[in-house]
Amino acid sequence: MYLGTDVRPWTYQKCDGSSSKCWALGANTYVKEAIKIVETQKIKFDVSHSSTRRNGRLTPFNNADYRPELDMTNFCDPQTIQLYQNLIGDARWICELGRIDILHEVSLLSQYMAQPRKEHLYLNIFFYLKHHERS
Repeated sequence: MYLGTDVRPWTYQKCDGSSSKCWALGANTYVKEAIKIVETQKIKFDVSHSSTRRNGRLTPFNNADYRPELDMTNFCDPQTIQLYQNLIGDARWICELGRIDILHEVSLLSQYMAQPRKEHLYLNIFFYLKHHERS
């Protein structure tokens, strides 16, 4: 492990049939620990999520039609702003570790780090990660 990244030896097959060794990086351990922390924080701050599906697939947002830029709910208080910043920081690091499947949603929500709204907190990204584990 290095900076939250799982590092392991990997052998892959080349086109000519021979194999080669390299190092593989992953975010599994970091994601699992982040999910544990997020779940306890969401309980503490009474923030829930819903399992929303689009075309039968689980989506990273809490609603398949959600647009954070159109959100008009109340602004967060200082404690929930800090929670939001921590959640987005963890999600951004998970993207850096290779989980680019959440990059678009994390990028959209990063715009609101200074003044998030209540509905921005109901992000589904960590629920999505929990149910889409990578090895």
